[in-house]
Amino acid sequence: MSTVNELLSQARRLPDGEPAKIRLNEQAISLADQGNDLGLQYKSRIALVEAAAFSGHPEKVLVNFGWCIAQCEKFPEQFPLPDILWKYKYVIACAVGFHSISRETLEQLLTNMHRHYEQAGFSLRPVHYMRAHMHLYAGEFEDCLQQLQISRGLEKDRFADCSACEVNFIVTALVALKRDQEAIQAAQPLLQGNEGCAEVPHLTFAALLSSTSRLGNKELGTLLLTSGYQLIRSNPEFLYQIGLQMQYCAEQALIDTGLERLQSHCDWLLASMDPGGRLQFQMGAAMVLNKALQQGQTSLVLRLPNSFALFNPAGEYSTQQLCEYFSQQALMAAQGFDQRNGNRYYQLQLAENLA
Repeated sequence: MSTVNELLSQARRLPDGEPAKIRLNEQAISLADQGNDLGLQYKSRIALVEAAAFSGHPEKVLVNFGWCIAQCEKFPEQFPLPDILWKYKYVIACAVGFHSISRETLEQLLTNMHRHYEQAGFSLRPVHYMRAHMHLYAGEFEDCLQQLQISRGLEKDRFADCSACEVNFIVTALVALKRDQEAIQAAQPLLQGNEGCAEVPHLTFAALLSSTSRLGNKELGTLLLTSGYQLIRSNPEFLYQIGLQMQYCAEQALIDTGLERLQSHCDWLLASMDPGGRLQFQMGAAMVLNKALQQGQTSLVLRLPNSFALFNPAGEYSTQQLCEYFSQQALMAAQGFDQRNGNRYYQLQLAENLA
């Protein structure tokens, strides 16, 4: 029989999103609980929090993270609070992306983060940064900028995001506010290659596309579309950004490119556990198909996965039927987020994009 550490070691070797990774961590928790070893119970739950946060299982994240925080409070010498503070960021980011997680739960997470950062004596910069993150993805852009300004006025310590990530966040917020020239100006360190990290400028290039579209800057838009795609084309974690690329293709009537993105990455959509990414992809697909209809393309030949709901072995599809399918899927996701956030931001965005 495997030990807890052996199970955790096996799990670590698997990529994020692999179902077996979750299963192995849960087996480790069960075994640790049977042995009533508090250290192994904590270690195995922390491992599951990390695996679940990057695999689309927010309920598993919240339950086990809450348990770990409780141990930090009960046994601070054995489980120092600072060791877990960084994890608040990806726990909250995960929860924000799932409309099944209530606004009340998000607010409580942020309140707890504030209390624990303050208790441990660290800067509250990440707390306001994550509150800005919540407001951004709720369509509350002015509140987002206010929290971001507070964050940037506070000390930057080891729990702050890297400079490239912070620039990306500012750019994304400015794009959402349609302050397009400011967004492009703020993105210059990333556009010029002076800053970057594992996910930036990947995220930024996709976010900026709508600004270039509104400004009519086709030269920059083409650069962001092509070079940005090279950065994200092989990683399913960028489903959201593929969706933004398809939306740009629809806006610029680049139908062939948009359809190529759809058929190349539809398998990502079907495998994804990320409602936010799925919504942007579905919206982008609906927009491209709607534009194709407007230009008289009533039927299409596409290579779509066998597991796709409307799969046709012959590869022949009604453009209208595909458009209605993706529009309806996007609408259901938009309604879920809007109900959680208490507004109609995503539904109005979808209606505007498909007008």
